[in-house]
Amino acid sequence: MAKHIIKRILGLIPILAIVSILIFLMMHMTGMDPAVALLGGAKTTPQTIANINAKYHFDEPLVTQYGYWLSNVLHGDLGISYRMSEEVSSLIAHKLPITIQLLVMSVVIGILLAVPIGIISALQKNTFVDHFFSLFSVVSMSTPVFLTGLLLMLLFSGKLGLLPSFGIGDGVRENFRYLLLPSLALGINMIAMNARTIRSSMINIMESNYIQTAIAKGISVKSIVFKHALKNALVPFITINGVQIAALLGGTSIIESTFSVGGIGNLVFTAVLAGDFQVIQGATLVIIALILCINLVVDILCTVVDKRIQLG
Repeated sequence: MAKHIIKRILGLIPILAIVSILIFLMMHMTGMDPAVALLGGAKTTPQTIANINAKYHFDEPLVTQYGYWLSNVLHGDLGISYRMSEEVSSLIAHKLPITIQLLVMSVVIGILLAVPIGIISALQKNTFVDHFFSLFSVVSMSTPVFLTGLLLMLLFSGKLGLLPSFGIGDGVRENFRYLLLPSLALGINMIAMNARTIRSSMINIMESNYIQTAIAKGISVKSIVFKHALKNALVPFITINGVQIAALLGGTSIIESTFSVGGIGNLVFTAVLAGDFQVIQGATLVIIALILCINLVVDILCTVVDKRIQLG
């Protein structure tokens, strides 16, 4: 397996190279003048703009500009934020742990609640309980995550006064209280998809011949579910979770902006509004690299759960 993992890791290199090119080109397709963005829209002379273009190589061909940017990236230099006059790598290093904690809490909520819901729905197929959970899944998947967040904010913060609704704490333990509501907002959508995936997989597996044979032999339902059926249902469950985590990571700006959480998603959102090229390029590259790593981990987990699957 180690050989296949190394092969997959090496395969990420050309993908990241292509992604970096696309990110760089997209930034220059917006039509914004990076020199003007660097000045924050302040009035200045043409000579000052010319000096900035020469200093940052904005007046050179795109290929040359990309070469300078890529060289800096490979040396760990993602540039300087135009808006905050700070190193982009430092901003990302400060914001990324918050987003990762938010994602981890969301995934834990989504998995811990979805697995029992999916199993119960499968075992109680076509009953009131199954219909109730199916309705919950449809409603939660159809509700925009920011609306779910606002409703949770009104209930747990405004009405009950149990949890803070805005901002972030100091440290991981304090962050837990502040991130619980946004994590729950993200996790509810994951619960719906995960529960439906587990339910569908469990129903198919429970109706298979070897499970029916085990039932006929008098093996307890608990043993069948947790020792046989659930293990075989984990592969599509893990795959779906990988896709959802990647989607959440790419879309955290919405929920982070709703709850004023200073994560990397909110960093990208404010950078887009300010036209901060360097932050957008650097943060987007880091986010995509994390998504690729998540996909790699998902592939590895699938091979661990089901030995029949081979890494490509």
